[in-house]
Order: sequence, then C-alpha cells, then structure tokens
Amino acid sequence: MSDLQTALLALGAVIIVTVFLYNKWQEKRYQKSAERSFAPKHDDVLVDVRPLQGEPPADHNVAVTTAAGAARIEPQYEEPGPGLSREAESEAERQPRMEVPTSITPIDYCVTLYLQSETDSSKVIETAVKLLSDFNKWVHVDMFDSESSAWRSIEHGDICRIIRGCVQLVDRRGCIDAAQLARFDGAMRGLAVRLDALASEEGISEALIRAKDLDQFSTDVDIKVGLNVISTDRPFSGRQLLAAAATAGMELGADGGFHKRDESARSQYCLTNLGDVAFSEATLETLSTRAVTFEVDVPRAKPSPELVSNLFGTAVKFAAEVGGQVVDDNHLAIGEKALSSIRVQLDETYRKMQEHGFSAGESLALRLFS
Repeated sequence: MSDLQTALLALGAVIIVTVFLYNKWQEKRYQKSAERSFAPKHDDVLVDVRPLQGEPPADHNVAVTTAAGAARIEPQYEEPGPGLSREAESEAERQPRMEVPTSITPIDYCVTLYLQSETDSSKVIETAVKLLSDFNKWVHVDMFDSESSAWRSIEHGDICRIIRGCVQLVDRRGCIDAAQLARFDGAMRGLAVRLDALASEEGISEALIRAKDLDQFSTDVDIKVGLNVISTDRPFSGRQLLAAAATAGMELGADGGFHKRDESARSQYCLTNLGDVAFSEATLETLSTRAVTFEVDVPRAKPSPELVSNLFGTAVKFAAEVGGQVVDDNHLAIGEKALSSIRVQLDETYRKMQEHGFSAGESLALRLFS
C-alpha cells in the first residue's frame, strides 16, 4: 500500500469519528431542549398516586367492585360493614352522618343500597318489583326512616335515601340454596345500578352458614301438640262439627281448620280433620269423619300459662257435644300426667327459642315457621 492510500484511509476514519461525535452532541442538545419545552408545570392528577401530605397510602384491598359495577362499600353512614374506598370517603364527607341500625335481620339476607340522592319510593318500588318478583322465598324491601332512626316497610309516597332488599333464608319448606341466594344478590346489584346506588351486604358465604344453623334450630323446635277426639259410636257429621266449633268460639280459616284466637286475633290452637278432607264451607255439608284433632302449632302460638288447660277444656266440651272421647295418639284417655308432660315440652321449646332470639307467636317466629 502506498503512502497516499494510507493517508486517505486515516483521513476517512477521522471524518467518520467526527461525524459520529457531532451527531451524539446534537442528540443530547435536542433532548434537553425538548425536556424543557414539555416539562409539566403541575402534578398530573390522573397518574400521580403519591399520598397527600399526612394521608396514609391507599389500601387497594378495601373496595370490591361487582360485575354490575356497584361497589360493595358503605359510603356515607356509620354502619358496621366493609371498609370505604377513596371515592366513597369523599362522598361521605359531603353527606350528613347518621347512625343506621344493622341491615342483618335474624332470618334474612339483606343488601343495603345507599342512593346518591333522595328518590321517590314509586321508582324504587317499580324497579324492585321487576327485579325481585321471582323467588320462592319471601322477599321484601325496607327503607331507613331518619325520623324514627329505624327500618320500616317502604310505601308509595315515601322519599328514600337508604333502602334494603331482604330474602328470607329459611322457612318450613327448608333452607335457601346457594344458587337462589346468588341470584337474589345479583338482582340487588342490578337494582343498585338502576337506582344509581352503592351497595353493601353481609356476604353470601356467611349468610349460607347462618341459614344452615337456622334451619337446624327450626327443625329442633318445630313441634305440634295435639289432643284427638274420636267417635265412640257413629261418625261425626260436618254439621255437628260446625255447631260444636261455633259453641267453642272457633272460626273456620282458609287453611282448612277451625281456629281459637286470642285478643290479638292470633291463633292459639286449631281443630282439623284427621281424615283426608279439609274443613271448608262446601265439605262440611257432606263430611263424615270418625276423628278430629285439637292442635297447638307451638312456635306460632303465643305462650300462656293457661294454654294447655284451655286446650284440654275446649276438647272435653267439644267431645261431649259431638259424642266423642278425648285421647292421645295411642287412643289412651288424657289425664293430668299427660297434660303435665305437654307443659314441660312446651316450656323446653319456648326456652330454646328464647335462647336463639325468637319469641313464639311473634312476627319473626311466624315468618320462620310459615
């Protein structure tokens, strides 16, 4: 290689290095210029997640959002339940604080809705009927009355801010199943969306556990005490039974039995046919039967010290009028020993019910044992 070629190669290498260094310098220069031009003049509220001074970091596990878009939180009011999201805390600061009684009732699963503004009850009722009308358990909607600081049934003409929908967990047909409870919960989520409300509930798994315990308890105390009246000669006619029931102050009910009612019009005990045909105005015209029974539906009857004595006294008088005899299920005559045993059984049942927060004959017991 000649000296000229070597010199040209060296010159070319110098030029290449110079151009590369110049380009790098230009790149840094323009980068700094762009950063100065586009630098933010204030914090970006959409992306800045740093906590404010004196504010703890946000707990991202607090708010749980359902598929329907309703957050399972309790925003404005001081009621035990899940924690509040940042959005709900801001809403709470704009709303008056008040004490709200717990949404959990002994025999219901309830979802509480906190409406964003006062709403006419007609809209609430109309929407609720569309979403909550197809369940095989009793469903009801309540509203929180701020004047009385208590829950009550919602009525047309009310102005609502806090409402709750409840489905009964247990009745005499059995316990609600998980699918039915989940469907009710979903319907309440839909109601929350329609009413622009935030929702809070007990939790389905907890409610199912409570339902099973309640079902077991109700099975243990769901008893009936009966005194039979059997014919000693010819069968009882329907006309005889109707006249004797009227003398005993008993009224025919839609359930096919004659009822003895207390001063509150609640059934103390009833008279039913031990045959296949229930009592009615039509069947009593031609009915013929050899046995009837006086029966106390224990959980539904209001306790009374005289209940057993009154039951037995009515049965004896009734038997005398129709030409029958009072006996137990084994066709043995009823004596004081048997009556004492019945009283003990009733007292034990009432005690168990009280321990679980139920009073025989009161509204909750009437619903549970329906």
